[in-house]
Amino acid sequence: MATTDKSLLDRLSNVMDLLNKKSGEVSILETSEVNECSETTVYSDVKYLVNYYDNYLDIGTTGGIIKTRNNVCENYQYILNCLMASQTEILILRDIIERPGQSIKEHSATTFRNRQTVKAIIQILVDKLAQDDVRLNSRNRLLLEGDEYKIRVFIASFYYYFQSAFSFRDRVPSFKLNYMDQLSANSDLLDFLYYLEKASILRNMQGFRMKSSDTHNVMDVEHDISQTIYRYCNELQALVNEKEETLKTIIDELNVLGYGISEDSYKSLYSIIAHIMISNDKLFSFYKNRKFTIDKFMINHLESVYNKYDMRNTNLRSLFKTLTDGNEQLIGCLVYYLETNENKKKMPSGRNIAIYCDFSVNYGNAMVNFISSIFPNNYYFLYHGNDKQSQQNGQSLEDFMNEHNCCAVVSARNLIKDIAKPSIAINSFANEEDIGRMYYFFRCLNNHKD
Repeated sequence: MATTDKSLLDRLSNVMDLLNKKSGEVSILETSEVNECSETTVYSDVKYLVNYYDNYLDIGTTGGIIKTRNNVCENYQYILNCLMASQTEILILRDIIERPGQSIKEHSATTFRNRQTVKAIIQILVDKLAQDDVRLNSRNRLLLEGDEYKIRVFIASFYYYFQSAFSFRDRVPSFKLNYMDQLSANSDLLDFLYYLEKASILRNMQGFRMKSSDTHNVMDVEHDISQTIYRYCNELQALVNEKEETLKTIIDELNVLGYGISEDSYKSLYSIIAHIMISNDKLFSFYKNRKFTIDKFMINHLESVYNKYDMRNTNLRSLFKTLTDGNEQLIGCLVYYLETNENKKKMPSGRNIAIYCDFSVNYGNAMVNFISSIFPNNYYFLYHGNDKQSQQNGQSLEDFMNEHNCCAVVSARNLIKDIAKPSIAINSFANEEDIGRMYYFFRCLNNHKD
C-alpha cells in the first residue's frame, strides 16, 4: 500500500462522500470544485482508488463522470481506515512502537521520505503524543517514554482502532493468564483488553516494565501484564462510581428513544461508556480517526438515528457535556455501540447464507464461527473456491448457493459481481468497521425477497 498525505486523504474522502450523496455518479467538474483542485488531479485520485480499492468500489470514469457500481457506504469505513493508516506519520509511529530505538535515518529509509520530512513528522508526533501524557524521545534514537501504563493504553488504543488496516508485525505471544475470569468488565470490552494484553507483552519483551506500587520493584512478566489489565478495569470502575448518577440519567433518556435497556444491563453499559470516555480520547486527540469513521457510520448506515436523537438532542448534549468535553465524539461512539450491539432482535433469523472464502479452509471456518457468534440465528455454508469462484469439483458458487438455498453471500475478500443475490465483501471479519457494515447488510436482508 502506498503512503497517503493529508490532502490526498481529504480529496479521496470527498470523492466517496459525493458518490454516496449522488447515488454513485458525480461529475469530474463538480468534484474538482469541491476539492479545489484541477480536473487532472481528480482523474489521478480516481486512478488511485482504482489501483488500490477497485474490489470495494468498482469505480471508473466515463464521459467526464465518476461512476461506481457498488454502494460506496458499504465499504466506505474500511477504505477510510486504510487511507488513514497509510499516512507517513501513522507508519512512523507504528515503527516507533514496534522497533523502539531506531534513528531518523532508519525511519527515512523505511518510509521513503527524506530526513527533513521525517524530522518534521516526528515533531508533529511529539506534540500530539504529549496530549496523552506520552513522551516521544526525539533525540538520537526514537522511543516512547513516560508513565508505562499510559503508554500501554495508548498502544492498545492505536492497534484497536487501526485493526482493519494492520496488526502487530511480529507475533506477540499470549500468556493465557486467568485474569479474564476474575474481571467484572462487560464482555464487549474483551476485544480492547486483548489489545491491552498484547501491548503489555510487547513492551515487556522490549525491556519496558511496570513497577509494583508498593515496593517499586520490577514485577515478573505475568504480574506485569495482569496488573496493567487490572489497573485499566479499576480506572473504568472509578469513573463509573464518580459519574453513576449522570450515567443512569443518560440511559433513562436513551430508553425514551426506544432502546429498551433493562435495569440489569445498566451497569454493563456504564462500563462501556466509561471505556469510550477513556480509550477513545487517545485516538480522538491523536488523529481524530475514530470520530471520522463513527461519523461516516452514522451518516451512511443509520439515517434514522439522526431523527431519533433529534427528539432528545438538548437533554442528551447537556448530559454528555458533564462527562467530557468531546461530547459529540462520545455520543457518536455510544450510538454505534447501541445500534450494532443492543438491537440484535432486528437481525434476520432462519436464513441460509453462503460464506465465500478463497483463502485457507481454516480461515474460512474461523470466519463462519465468528459470524455465527454475532448472528447466531442463521445457517452458514462455507464455499471454499478459487478466484474464479469454482471449487475443485467444478461446482460454481451460484450452483452451491442454489443447492443450499442461500439467500445471500458474505465474501472474505472480493465483491461477488456475478451473483444476483445480496452480497457483501469484508476484508477482515473481526474488525469494528466491518461489523458495522455487516449489521447493516443483515438488517437489509429483512427487506429482501428471496
